[in-house]
Amino acid sequence: MSKKLLLFLSIILSLVSCRYNNQSSSFWNSITIESEYRPFVFVFSNTDLPICADHAQPKLQAILNNTIDSIEGEFVNGVMMYPALTDIHYSNIAEEIKFVFDNNGNETLETTPAFFSNMQCHNIDTLELYQSIITQRQIQPDINLGIKSSLSQGNLKVYVKGSYNKSFSASSHRLAVYSYRKSELANQATDEGTSLFTMKNKVVSALTPSLGKDLDAAAKGDEFREILTLDLSGETLDNTGIVAVIYTIEEGIPVSVANSIKLENHD
Repeated sequence: MSKKLLLFLSIILSLVSCRYNNQSSSFWNSITIESEYRPFVFVFSNTDLPICADHAQPKLQAILNNTIDSIEGEFVNGVMMYPALTDIHYSNIAEEIKFVFDNNGNETLETTPAFFSNMQCHNIDTLELYQSIITQRQIQPDINLGIKSSLSQGNLKVYVKGSYNKSFSASSHRLAVYSYRKSELANQATDEGTSLFTMKNKVVSALTPSLGKDLDAAAKGDEFREILTLDLSGETLDNTGIVAVIYTIEEGIPVSVANSIKLENHD
């Protein structure tokens, strides 16, 4: 191979590797920052319990599909979680998040399914859940968020950018990023027996620790930039969704959601 060709290939590889370099202002500037607060809702469910067939995912989907009065479903980010070890759809992420509520001393989890909004448990009370979402939509976010992705050698690179509207001290907030399958077929127990069920938005992995990674102290007007990687082995890109959540932290535990953002279409 000639020296000129080697030089040419070297330049091309250098340009490709720099395309998404976190020092590239033009790339980060291409990520649109959203100024609205988007509630983060999750449901603890169990495919072995018939009650979940009617009251878990169907009610979350009703919210996300914009069929609940006074709730703008397109502005809500919601996922399903299966924390029981005996459930074939169990995930350690769900179990670790459930552990936070199991150990608060207040017997928070009274039911399965259980609905959560802004890190508050509403058990199976959907009216309380709906009101929580409606109230949150009026919030002015403490952090505005933007998100983008790119495919790289079988991995999905996820870029999350945040712009601060207030100051945060060290260890007071964390970024958690989860991947979910937008749709899959699964068996679900019902009152009539086991049925084939279209499962949506099931969390399958975390690109950060399950309860998030600490973000540095920041002042109003500051910005954070994070690059995370998802191994797509065994997953289909078109069926993969990403949700990024900023948790506010007290005594090392997530207590509320500063903001969230999702990404379902990848570059």
